[in-house]
Amino acid sequence: PFVVLEAMAMARPVIASSVNGVPEIIQDGLNGLLVPPRNPHALEHAIRSLLRDPIRAARMGKAGRQEMATAFTADKMIHDTVRLFEEAMPGLREASIGPPPAAQRKTA
Repeated sequence: PFVVLEAMAMARPVIASSVNGVPEIIQDGLNGLLVPPRNPHALEHAIRSLLRDPIRAARMGKAGRQEMATAFTADKMIHDTVRLFEEAMPGLREASIGPPPAAQRKTA
C-alpha cells in the first residue's frame, strides 16, 4: 500500500479498499475512508462525501500527514523491526551481547 503512504505524506485524504494491510494504516473516518473491496457504489459514496465536505477532507489529509510524521519515522520503523525479531526469536538480544564468535575460538 505504498500509494496510501505517499498520499498521506502529501496530506491528501485517502479512500481505499479495506484489503491487505490498508486497514492497519487507514483509521476509517480519521485519516481516510475505507470501503469494501469490489463495491463501486461505496467508493462513489466515499468520493462524493469528501467532495461535498472539503473541510472534512482537509482534516483527514492533515491527520494522515501527522500519522506519517509520527508512526513512520526511520527510528520507529527500526525499533519496531528489532522488536519483531526479538519477539520471534527470544534470547536474541542476550545471545548477541557476548564476544563475536571469532573471539571465542581457542588459539594454538
